[in-house]
Amino acid sequence: MADETTMRVPLRTCIQCGKPIVAGMKECFSCGTPVDEEGRSDDQLMRCQTCGKDLVRGAIVCSLCGTRLRPERPATSASPPASPPRPTPVPLTTIEPSAPFPSLDKGSFLGIPKRMGLRLGTLIFLLLGFLGGKVLFRHLPSEPPTKEHPILPPTAEQVDTLPSPAPPPVPVSETFPTPALPKGKVVTADGLTDIRVFGPGANDSERTVTVLRERIEEFLPSIQSMYSEKLTTTQQLLGTLILELVVTPEGQVSQVETHTTGLEAPEFLQMVQSLAREWQFAPAAAGATTIFYPLLFMPTELDPFSLIGLTKELMPGRYRIVGGSATPVRLHPTDDEQEVGRVSPGRRVDVVGSQKGWLTILSPKGKVGYIRREALLSRVEDEHPVS
Repeated sequence: MADETTMRVPLRTCIQCGKPIVAGMKECFSCGTPVDEEGRSDDQLMRCQTCGKDLVRGAIVCSLCGTRLRPERPATSASPPASPPRPTPVPLTTIEPSAPFPSLDKGSFLGIPKRMGLRLGTLIFLLLGFLGGKVLFRHLPSEPPTKEHPILPPTAEQVDTLPSPAPPPVPVSETFPTPALPKGKVVTADGLTDIRVFGPGANDSERTVTVLRERIEEFLPSIQSMYSEKLTTTQQLLGTLILELVVTPEGQVSQVETHTTGLEAPEFLQMVQSLAREWQFAPAAAGATTIFYPLLFMPTELDPFSLIGLTKELMPGRYRIVGGSATPVRLHPTDDEQEVGRVSPGRRVDVVGSQKGWLTILSPKGKVGYIRREALLSRVEDEHPVS
């Protein structure tokens, strides 16, 4: 085993950072400072105050214990430079005081300090100015005096030179445009339910669905005008109306009935019936005819598909009867009314009106009856019933 002295690696200390340097290195591994290979004399060494290790003079940190070293002041024999001589203080008695700033607090006038006298004078000046203004404007007349002159009639020459009279002012109602009144539309609602024709004249060429539709649509503008006027007072007036018309062989309307869905306006329905009684159709030799004609009433700005969401009633159409027993059909929409028939479960019925929980149904022979709304299932699209 080698001696301990032969195993020790000679170390040196970096003069810049104080870290140990292995012998033979050209520069410090930590800071890169070049290493002086020449020997150092005792004058170039310093000793750590903590552990006593000899270090290169100028080292900052001891390489053995890590103590941060204080930089040594270079020894010099020269005496420090003498401090400059202090100026001789000037005695206070030799400084001449400057002229004092005039103060308003010093002195008095009639026994009143100047500052208080200045404020009092300003207040008196403002008070006198205010009182003088009140007195001045009080005596001024509110209106200049007018001198009355006798009114003389104008001469002929003055009449000719008089300007033409100004036009009368335009009323306010004419200067601003009046708001547009709501408009309503009335259309044939055969998309919901069919136009139905019953009676002896159903097979006549003048009572076909196409001829009746063309003729009734010629009468609709009068109903539409009346409906638009009614919308100005009743904006929620919308729904379906199925007219039940009885037409004589001569073409006159002898009877009018209305079956509504959503239209709860008795006065308006009476006006529609009055107009329908004045309608005139072409004569038919077969006999009297009963017509069920569907109409849709709604504002022009409303989408037709929105009508289903706005009304709580059941829209006209074909529906199926449900339940374990036959549904009674009443002559009028009351439970105490006479029963005119029954509808078996699973049968389909044509609904032409819906009001307050009662449905107006149409029989295959053109008769009208009433059933409870709870007797129906959802709507069933089916082929057109045979009249």
